[in-house]
Amino acid sequence: MGCFVRHIHTATAWLLFTGALLALAACARGGLPADDPLLASRWLITSLSDANGRHSIPTAPIPYLEIDEESLWFHNGCNGAGGFLDIEDGQMAVEMGVIRGVGCSAHFDAAEALLDAVIDSMPGWSAYTLPGDELAIQFPEGEIRFSRLIPPNQAGLRAFPLQRATDAEPTYDEGKWLQRGPILLEDGCLRVGVSDSMFTSYVIVWPPQYAVAFDDETAWATWSDWRNVRIGDEVVLSGGRLLEIEPLLDAEVLRLASIPDDCPGPYWVMEDVEVLEE
Repeated sequence: MGCFVRHIHTATAWLLFTGALLALAACARGGLPADDPLLASRWLITSLSDANGRHSIPTAPIPYLEIDEESLWFHNGCNGAGGFLDIEDGQMAVEMGVIRGVGCSAHFDAAEALLDAVIDSMPGWSAYTLPGDELAIQFPEGEIRFSRLIPPNQAGLRAFPLQRATDAEPTYDEGKWLQRGPILLEDGCLRVGVSDSMFTSYVIVWPPQYAVAFDDETAWATWSDWRNVRIGDEVVLSGGRLLEIEPLLDAEVLRLASIPDDCPGPYWVMEDVEVLEE
């Protein structure tokens, strides 16, 4: 039996295949070097144009692309698709492998339509460029673009640092513990307020399954729409504190390529969150 999981393209009968890309990666042909700029950050979609024209890009949450050494995964905030990735001489080739599907809330309708269009385009992805903080990928009837930076938004959110999907974990200052406080937006960064230490707040480094979302009024973090953490929420975060991000830790555990210089630590590397009722 081969490693390829057959691509089923239908909006109503998808596969639920948790963790399948990890199994598929064992069959991939080579991989990207660890310092390749494609691996440095999560790529937020900014535009998609194909034979049907320019598609609407939702922001609640922002769909994104993640690339590892041997595969890629596109997620629309509720469902996603991915497969093998082969790159040579500035050209990429995608062999579709997995489509994951679950029922989504009504506000995901635009995101589901976008996911269908991305799935159609993926097998044709070819030449790509990395102009600045952008990733532009060509395919036969169009182009798809991503950015490592959060688009301008009414809330003023500019950074969403993430943990990598890895078994490695940081060595926390003072070990693991709990932190209670309000979710704040300061200098473009989501932070948790602190009331019982010399610090006033910690920059939150979110688990890899969380996505960033915003609308015309505010911004928030979401995990497939069943867990939302909004500005002003009183929360209890498990995890631990880091006073600074060391280069080795950045490479192995965290995705911090796009965190602004004016969004300083200390950092709270979050493992889980409980939003407290008012």
